[in-house]
Amino acid sequence: MRQLLEALSAVWVSLGALLRQEQVQSATRAPAVPEHRAPSQQAAVANMDETGWRQRRRRAWLCTVDRGSEADSIGRWGLPEIERLFPLWHCFRAAEFDRQELCRRLLPLRYRLGWWLRRG
Repeated sequence: MRQLLEALSAVWVSLGALLRQEQVQSATRAPAVPEHRAPSQQAAVANMDETGWRQRRRRAWLCTVDRGSEADSIGRWGLPEIERLFPLWHCFRAAEFDRQELCRRLLPLRYRLGWWLRRG
């Protein structure tokens, strides 16, 4: 997440700040978990993302379920952007071009991401 924020929007976030935000978000959502668990378990289709990392020598996860909220438009925008991002990342990792070229090729994506973030 840190690398993604830095690469796409030139925002640097420390690992500690990211973990604190995860803790705040988890605590904020904890009361809603039982309320949403039953409908999620009964849904015909569920979309899930599970991102893991190590925290204090233990595994931690951030899980999200798509529920069509106000963030839906950003998610719909983000899918094609991710389809553009990962081929660039894989080419960079395969040493097809250097970091400077990766940054140059990411400029349009960074511009579009900045526009969405400023839009709120």
